[in-house]
Amino acid sequence: MKLLMAIVSVMAAGVALASPAACVPGTEIVSGTFTTGAVLTSSLACTEYNLTFENFSLTVVSGSGDWTLSTGPATGSTSASGKLEFDFTEMGFEEVFPGEVLLSYDMNFGTGPYAGEELSLQAGPLTEVIEHVCAANCVTLTAQGDFGSDTVQLSPAPGDSVLLDVTDGDRLYQTVFTPEPATFVLAGCGVLGIGLVGFVRRRARATRRF
Repeated sequence: MKLLMAIVSVMAAGVALASPAACVPGTEIVSGTFTTGAVLTSSLACTEYNLTFENFSLTVVSGSGDWTLSTGPATGSTSASGKLEFDFTEMGFEEVFPGEVLLSYDMNFGTGPYAGEELSLQAGPLTEVIEHVCAANCVTLTAQGDFGSDTVQLSPAPGDSVLLDVTDGDRLYQTVFTPEPATFVLAGCGVLGIGLVGFVRRRARATRRF
């Protein structure tokens, strides 16, 4: 029994060591010369809010220059949400990339539960972005400049693939969060009310029988 416990402990430690670190603001995702048709990939894998973001790939549809795509300062987790910010920079300064890129990556879900979670996409001041999230079913989110955003209820599945079509990119945000507690309170009140109405009706029918 002790030997079995020791083996389990070693395996658990191995899993812990293999787990990607938290996403850190300012981490480079891809960097290089952006030219039409270029494909840049990244070995980065990091976690936020029990989600692992990995297998990053960026395809340049149009535009050129020496650019870097990195995680921005808003990246981080709270007890109720996790945000991954993407920033485009040129020569170390945040700029608007004058073109279009396709950014793809995988979202792998860790420990949940994720039922009822929501996925939000937010654009930077000038960015236009269309996002396709695909697993068993695909959902599309659209966000345009001036910090426009779009939100959809998440149907989690391992290895959800994400494709973002980004035009005039300066920054954008991907957020996974739990709906406000008030949402659950209202839902609970609704269920309680339905149950109470059913109880009153059943009691009234029973009274009439006697």
